Amino acid sequence: MHTPIIPPIIACSSRISTDAATLIAFAENNGFHGIEYSIKSETKEDLAKEIANIVQLGKSNVEIRYHTPFQDLELAHSDVSKAKKSALFMKQCIDIAEDNGVEYITVHLGLGYRFALQTLNRDNAVKYLSDVSYYAQKKNVVICLENLTYGWTNNPDEMKNIVEETGVNVTIDIGHVAASQIVVNNTMSASEFIKILSNHILGSHIYKIEIFDTDINQPVHIAPITKSDISTSVSELMTTRCNWWLVELGNKSDVIHTRNILSEILSHT
Repeated sequence: MHTPIIPPIIACSSRISTDAATLIAFAENNGFHGIEYSIKSETKEDLAKEIANIVQLGKSNVEIRYHTPFQDLELAHSDVSKAKKSALFMKQCIDIAEDNGVEYITVHLGLGYRFALQTLNRDNAVKYLSDVSYYAQKKNVVICLENLTYGWTNNPDEMKNIVEETGVNVTIDIGHVAASQIVVNNTMSASEFIKILSNHILGSHIYKIEIFDTDINQPVHIAPITKSDISTSVSELMTTRCNWWLVELGNKSDVIHTRNILSEILSHT
């Protein structure tokens, strides 16, 4: 196993709690040095209600990164007015990041459009993601594109093309990699998927695999039980510049168990 190029920060997610005080206390009491906070608001009015929470996180002693799992807003929307609206809102999030000392924001292409990919347009994706990335660079904020289990970012070669065309970096979600059709059907291994994007990876989301629960019509993250559930992908991460290992789970005991697995992997490098 390789020694990480940069010692990783093991972080927890606002899946645990959306209340800043609760989240900070959990991180500080359980050995997490980072928190990835999901901005759920998709309107200026709702975002204003989240600001107190965001400011409180920014004043904590742990590193904060933002995650923007928007369901309606979409940079790649074929309707230019909707793509522009999404880019404008992302710029507001970048301004908030700058104001609160946050350097990284994870974004997506097509997250809320799992069953409506035909409404997306690749040219718009590149145009408006590039626009957002350029704006972020001026604010010293880094935009990282996350891979999904569908759409363009479900294929590492296509995702790499988009990343290089837009100037963004990558947040690699190893649970999405594990569930990607290209890995499930053995076209390539999870390690090969990660390796293709390795030069661009600055952050990661770590858990075993994402499954789509048809009973609730929602994706669900499954925690690793043993080290072998995630060790191959994590080992590949350790050859990259990725220094952010986010345990993207909400159940506190699962989060702590996964952190212990990651600590064990690190202790054997």
